[in-house]
Amino acid sequence: MLHRTLVLSAVFLLMAFSLQAEAQTAPALLDHRDAAGAMTQAVAAQDADAVAALYLPEAILLGPGLPPVAGQAAIRDEWARNYAAGFATLTFDDIRLARGQGRSADCGG
Repeated sequence: MLHRTLVLSAVFLLMAFSLQAEAQTAPALLDHRDAAGAMTQAVAAQDADAVAALYLPEAILLGPGLPPVAGQAAIRDEWARNYAAGFATLTFDDIRLARGQGRSADCGG
């Protein structure tokens, strides 16, 4: 369950990155694949601050059967708890970018 939740968290990270790009307030990342790479590196380093910095300040993580996690500080704390529980690896098998009116989402699995 922890792995599935973190994969979904990663998907929502990529969604947040895309929304930042749409608003032209994105961090120094070139595209959604760069965001996935930054996320993978931050998770491998178990750097909750670096993971949280990839999210918009108002980002909300929605995991199956879990309460929402809202805001960068709460997201940082959630990742710190995940690391304490033993999570240290994140991979993306397929990353696709889907855009709609005024929003976009990266989907990775």
